[in-house]
Amino acid sequence: MFNLLKIWPCKSLLLISIILLPNTVFAKEDLNGMQPEVIPIYTYHNGGPFITGIKQGLTYELANYLNNEAKGRWIFPVIKQARLRFNRDVQSAQKGIVPWVKPAWLKKLSLTNDLWSYPYFKDANVIVSRVDNKIDYTGPSSLFGHTIAKVKGAVQIGIDPYITSGQIKEVNSTGFDGHIRMLQGGRADFVSTSLNIAKY
Repeated sequence: MFNLLKIWPCKSLLLISIILLPNTVFAKEDLNGMQPEVIPIYTYHNGGPFITGIKQGLTYELANYLNNEAKGRWIFPVIKQARLRFNRDVQSAQKGIVPWVKPAWLKKLSLTNDLWSYPYFKDANVIVSRVDNKIDYTGPSSLFGHTIAKVKGAVQIGIDPYITSGQIKEVNSTGFDGHIRMLQGGRADFVSTSLNIAKY
């Protein structure tokens, strides 16, 4: 039913953002009497491959890796949130990790205490539409007059200005599964999403 994937011209790199994460070298020091420091892993990605089930998926693999390497000095719980709450919490966080994003996606938060890792892996944005209502993506103007299924508060680089101007309409859901249901039901014409999510 959904076989049209058009790659968005801007290829993105998924990064890990570290917000005021002091002493990032994991130490094997004597921790007698010390309480482990909690460093949340904030995420708004609630589907595969990032979260695939209860405590499963790439986000939990990252948390398990960090918890094992930390040897009790730090604890890295996964905090899964809707995008608007994620935006609020990350903006006011004193410390934490935000995996699977790139700086442009968090630009609106005006973070002043962020530190970015090297790219974790490559990804691209794709346009997904129905077979019986194909959108032949040739640039943003090919989306004019259509409706995007989008998570409220999410940044869609190259699309948001046209949503603001009314040239592209917007309906909201909580994630990719909701987007697909909106496409199936005809409430949306397309989704802009990560290639890794679409392939999953």
